Amino acid sequence: MKTYSLPQFVQHYLAELRHGNRDNAFHSLIEADPAIASLLIAEFQREPEVAFRDQLLRVIAEFRLPDTIPFFADRLFDAHWKAGLDFLVAQASPEALNALERARTRRFDSQREAEEFRVWLEEGITQAHPAQRT
Repeated sequence: MKTYSLPQFVQHYLAELRHGNRDNAFHSLIEADPAIASLLIAEFQREPEVAFRDQLLRVIAEFRLPDTIPFFADRLFDAHWKAGLDFLVAQASPEALNALERARTRRFDSQREAEEFRVWLEEGITQAHPAQRT
């Protein structure tokens, strides 16, 4: 069996995720050392393909690392806002809730997009609040 460094491991399974056995790659990545989250975030930031970025977000979110809250908070201000919202609502920490509330300042070019975002955001904030009281 071949031994990989963490960066090699990540690159190997990202190649599989992109081109091959997606289910195996996804599960191999989420079962790996959570230290790979920073490598996956760096890959996300370099990746131009939106669909692949979505897959990376799903993997990163599986680690449920509080250190990734700022990364997912930034997603509330880009095309991946639903993934950011899902992660932050699931975290339901004070930092996550603050990030959700800051997203109220997001501006959109279209009123329709703004309204959709606001509905989802307000529902997410509502869901995150009760989780704080447990």
